[in-house]
Amino acid sequence: MQDNAFFNNFDNAENDNASESDYISNDGSVISDSTSESTENNRQNNIDDLDRNINPLIVNKVKCMYTNADQLRNKIDELEAQIQVVKPDFILVTEVLPKTNIDIDCISPLFNIEGYIAYPSKNTGRGVIIYAKSNFCVSPNEYMNSLYDDASWCNWVKDNKTVLIGSIYRSPSNQNSCLNIIGLLNEAARLYNNILITGDFNMHDIDWNFWT
Repeated sequence: MQDNAFFNNFDNAENDNASESDYISNDGSVISDSTSESTENNRQNNIDDLDRNINPLIVNKVKCMYTNADQLRNKIDELEAQIQVVKPDFILVTEVLPKTNIDIDCISPLFNIEGYIAYPSKNTGRGVIIYAKSNFCVSPNEYMNSLYDDASWCNWVKDNKTVLIGSIYRSPSNQNSCLNIIGLLNEAARLYNNILITGDFNMHDIDWNFWT
């Protein structure tokens, strides 16, 4: 998770409405260069923040690809073709299994992808798989995996830091799972500082203005 200060400062640098002698504050307003000395100090502080934040963004970059497959078995060739183009470090797939007539599970060799290790969810629900490059230091997060069946969670250790990587699927017909997923996300945030979560939550009725 990247500090928003980086993105704020990047946006400020791209603002075309200010002259060269103007300073763009974090709220987007233009402050004349003729203001007090504290403005100049603020300008330098923002430059320092940009320098501090840009290096981790570049050095620690990782390429991830997410998709809802809605049955991966008949699309695995298409996925592998996309992988050849994108060359992701992680691939996260939800709805791996069909809705009915399930004669296959997430651990099937049919879902193996060369150069990657698969970390599947439990054999319940529609199925989730996280693929990680085989040379990465990745292991299943057994605790997080025990909290909700239709999800997969892994720990990726990089430069002595652990990144929690998760992918979640929620069926739109399962109304009781909403609170479970909220609890799941809160638990992830409580335990880890570095988190990447993808998924298909089917929560189109969220009101982002009131957080309900």
